[in-house]
Amino acid sequence: MWGANLPADRAADFKHDHRVALALGRRPRALENLTHQPWEGEAGAKRKDRLERRLQQLVCSGKVALDRA
Repeated sequence: MWGANLPADRAADFKHDHRVALALGRRPRALENLTHQPWEGEAGAKRKDRLERRLQQLVCSGKVALDRA
């Protein structure tokens, strides 16, 4: 959760991330859209980043509606 205190020795394990990708139209400074996300794991930032790129491609190509992505 955004604003949660992370121990200094664990900070590198997390990314400040947007819940809804900016490429899909979310406001960049909306605090409710920010979170600490672990880099690794099933719900990790690395996996989410790949999904965000794919959704952006699908939206831009007209294959998926923005509100569905």
